[in-house]
Amino acid sequence: MRKDIHLLENKLVPVYQTSTGEQVVYGTELHTVLEVKTAYKDWSVRRFNECDATENKDFEVLLKNEHNPKGGKPSLEHIIQLDTAKEMAMLERNEKGKQVRRYFIQVEKKYKEQEIKRTTISLKEQLEAAAFVAENLHIPQSNKIMMFAKSVRITTSTVIFFLLTLKMKIEKQSQLQSCYRNSSVG
Repeated sequence: MRKDIHLLENKLVPVYQTSTGEQVVYGTELHTVLEVKTAYKDWSVRRFNECDATENKDFEVLLKNEHNPKGGKPSLEHIIQLDTAKEMAMLERNEKGKQVRRYFIQVEKKYKEQEIKRTTISLKEQLEAAAFVAENLHIPQSNKIMMFAKSVRITTSTVIFFLLTLKMKIEKQSQLQSCYRNSSVG
């Protein structure tokens, strides 16, 4: 699940992102913000059971301090998937739990929107890219149109409209260049 993580948000509960893009929280930080009176170890075991959380899927266990200065067992830390952390917060059944859950939902929404903006290109850009690639393919025009439509998941008529518009722009540009050349010659 994790290896390298970096801080993503730090308004209520610190939210981190893993190298694979997953949003996670540390269990002890969640426990502290939720102001739970029960010891972390007991609380985390109970909440993971109530959430039907699966180790190495919904959360990962880490040894917090391998060399415990007081002796005894090292304490545990959990890196928890955001969905599981939302459920754990909701199970607190109090205002703080509600507040944390809503915060997690806002964080998810914010970063999903940013991801969509980052990875989405406009229809015009998609069509221009498809037209550029197809220009160099030696296949019939009708097949190119079908390829455009499939590659960008739009109707064939939309592709034809775009291509005709593009063709008209190119012809107009060519006419303007021709007029410019003729006027500068004469």
